[in-house]
Amino acid sequence: MEESITRRGFVRGMAAMAAVAGLSIVGGTLSGCGGTAQAAGTSQAATDSSEPIRVGSEVAFAPYEWVTSSSSDTTVPIQNQSGSYADGYDVFWMRKIGEALGRDVVVVNMSFGGLISALNQGQVDMVISGMADTAERRESVAFSDAYKSEKDNYGLMVRSDSVYANGTTINDFAGASVLGQKSSPLDTVIDQIPGVNHMTPVEHVPEQLTQLENGTVDAITVSLDNTPGYLETYPDLKVIRFPEGQGLDPGFDGTCVALRKEDTDLLAQVNEVIASVSAEDNAAEFQSATDRQPA
Repeated sequence: MEESITRRGFVRGMAAMAAVAGLSIVGGTLSGCGGTAQAAGTSQAATDSSEPIRVGSEVAFAPYEWVTSSSSDTTVPIQNQSGSYADGYDVFWMRKIGEALGRDVVVVNMSFGGLISALNQGQVDMVISGMADTAERRESVAFSDAYKSEKDNYGLMVRSDSVYANGTTINDFAGASVLGQKSSPLDTVIDQIPGVNHMTPVEHVPEQLTQLENGTVDAITVSLDNTPGYLETYPDLKVIRFPEGQGLDPGFDGTCVALRKEDTDLLAQVNEVIASVSAEDNAAEFQSATDRQPA
């Protein structure tokens, strides 16, 4: 395995190892992701200091997380993928939380759609994977305060030669075949487009990109933070950004850490960590991850 996966291999090939799940950087004081859990106490699995914290993540969403074969001061090991490590912006938060708790951290790499189930079944202790606090997810898990704002951060990608390449409003995509990611707001936002042909969602973002590249769909939904990397791999694609307040509304404000509802003590500790990072340092960590993501 190479030192780090090339972006083309990352985008097209990571579906085999598991792939994905927005840029207004927020300071540690931003809340709104359901920071109050509903039950008291903390599970034994989340507090046993002799064991590492197991963080569920789909490690294929650069600059949030990607796989590398080399350990460094910005990585954590992937427990279920021998010889591999996770790096990225979300990994910064994993390491920050681990340091605050005096615990080692390991990543359990899995499909995005299975993360909440794995959390509630005790297979992982928390989820850090570019996950937003949607209303549906809040029914199953507790969320930390936001560590990143995602308002007005969703858009579309099309082929540059598409009849939709000059679209400027969601109304311009009436009749378009639009593809999202299963179990993600990247799929649920599609129905906000009037008259859209809502395609059956796929498991992973790389599959969205492949289908768009092959011309089997007219457009795909994307988180705008990720599009610079996509465009380096697929220069024949184009990003459609909508005017503020007039585009796709994902129905949430930020990216959060997900925990079991009973883990109230752990939730409070995670929120303390998020609050300890200034807006400037937060922005710098995101930029650092963007700069070192696989190329």
